[in-house]
Amino acid sequence: MASDDDRFDPRFDPAFQRGYDGPASARPIEAAVDEPSGGVRGNPWIVVLWVLAAVFTATGVWALWQSEVQLNSPNLDNTVTFYVIPYIMQALAPWFVGAGLACFVLVVFLQAVRWRP
Repeated sequence: MASDDDRFDPRFDPAFQRGYDGPASARPIEAAVDEPSGGVRGNPWIVVLWVLAAVFTATGVWALWQSEVQLNSPNLDNTVTFYVIPYIMQALAPWFVGAGLACFVLVVFLQAVRWRP
């Protein structure tokens, strides 16, 4: 019959191996304390989300304004500059504004969820 020493891996504490029925280990186990941070300093991705929200919203508003300026300017004798670029900007600008506003809502929601009084 095998002894207890043969059943357990000597590299690890027997209390944490399958089949151990003895008393609990004498050394205390310290639990890791994870305190959520309510501020911006705790998570750098919150700052990235704030910046992305501002950049997307500003880019969308700028693209809408710039496309209107280009469409209302006199003809530059270039079809691409006069028609194509403003229409592409008008097509993409609402998506940028929407993504920026969604980022604003997301980051405010994340900070509200993590807020601790």
